[in-house]
Amino acid sequence: MLAVRLLAVVLLAACTADAQHEITVPGPLLTETGRLREAGWSPRQLLTYDAERVADPARLRQWDFFTVFDDRQAVNVTIGDMGWLRVCSVSAVDFVAGEVTQAMVVNKDVALSAGLEGRATCTADGVVVMEQTTDGDGSDVRFDIADPLFGSPGTGALAIDRRPDLPYLSLAMPFPGDPVGFFYEQKVPGMAASGTIALGDKTFTFDAAAAVIDWGRGVWPAKPTWHWAAGSGVVAGVPLSFNLGNGFGDDGAATENLVVYGDVPYKLGRVTWSYDAADPMQPWTFEGDGVSLVLTPSAREVGGPEFGPRYFLVHKGYGRLSGTIELAGDTLVVDGLLGFAEHVEVSW
Repeated sequence: MLAVRLLAVVLLAACTADAQHEITVPGPLLTETGRLREAGWSPRQLLTYDAERVADPARLRQWDFFTVFDDRQAVNVTIGDMGWLRVCSVSAVDFVAGEVTQAMVVNKDVALSAGLEGRATCTADGVVVMEQTTDGDGSDVRFDIADPLFGSPGTGALAIDRRPDLPYLSLAMPFPGDPVGFFYEQKVPGMAASGTIALGDKTFTFDAAAAVIDWGRGVWPAKPTWHWAAGSGVVAGVPLSFNLGNGFGDDGAATENLVVYGDVPYKLGRVTWSYDAADPMQPWTFEGDGVSLVLTPSAREVGGPEFGPRYFLVHKGYGRLSGTIELAGDTLVVDGLLGFAEHVEVSW
């Protein structure tokens, strides 16, 4: 396991916004031999994912994931297929109490969506215990887990609204030195969610909270570490959202960094992170290619499931962001934008 320590992610090779390769023509994600056909990004999903073309199914990792959060609480909902493990989980973070409550079932029947827009389900003993349905206007997330393997029983429903013209990050990224390794993700911040969930004796109610989709498919190395941050709000009267990330893969064609202002996407090059993974309540700073932001956390989420040598360990801070973002020559002042940042270590 990687040591958790004060960490500054310094990216060495030059990469500017002008170097970001935009995919503009629809087509298959993978060739018939399982190689990534075109690395790059687009502001919507253009490439079609076909699991039958994956060259190394043993390393295939797939998930449909939602985060909903406000100033008081957060909930994370996952349907995932890790190959050796299928997991359906809900975890809720109470910022005031500093507690995390969860409901998780494993190795049940999982059916994932074919693309960002679609339906994913988790079925236990013939009963659907979790369902996620996404179309062009948003997502409906429902679950009723009466008999979790880990955590407490839980029920809930979340309605997530997405502006029809909202761009988002669609990214196809290879792994260096791995001809059939790839990661294909759809990251959609800038949405709003309402609903209520109950886990054990705790109830969490959301009204116009921030929401993010993370739809991911990939053939991964055995022990990756990644960094992901997202935020959204209103700046100068206009909706603003962003996605930042690094730490894995070959980002020579495109990074994970994207800002959406109104309904216009602005692609960014590399951004340097500085933070203390051992203490996610310390500030997280992001500098580079038009971004100068600081996340000041008000709550943290630490830990995750461990199955012997396999684990999924999260070090995450939720809070508010301040700083500046430069877009097309204009400087936007960010003051109190709602967001989060995470450092995740995985052995799968």
